[in-house]
Amino acid sequence: MASTEQSESSAFACSMVSQNRQGPISERQTRSEVYQEIAADTGLKRREVEAVFESLRQLANRHLMDGGSGQFSVPGMVKIRRVMKAETKKRTMLSPLTNTIVEVPPKPPRPDVKLVPLKPLKDMLCPHK
Repeated sequence: MASTEQSESSAFACSMVSQNRQGPISERQTRSEVYQEIAADTGLKRREVEAVFESLRQLANRHLMDGGSGQFSVPGMVKIRRVMKAETKKRTMLSPLTNTIVEVPPKPPRPDVKLVPLKPLKDMLCPHK
């Protein structure tokens, strides 16, 4: 009985998502507004949506931390990769503020994050390519 209720609720949630799609959103939404919008679209509670995003964040962290796989994909959206930035050498440059020569200290190699958009996201932005 519970699986029937779940399948009906998931079918309902999918139909709700497709019905609530409207035109473009002209102003940037805050995190709270995004949670509320997703909760309204899917029929989930706002706290449940927050829990999903927290779980996604923890999963990405486990992939990107030292000893992890080094890359994580948000399906249909973006691939996140951990990369190492190369060390920089000590150099001199002309300061734009004081017009004097300044020594810039070297930086050691350090981890960084690179985001690569996946094809479905590119197709959303440029559908008639």
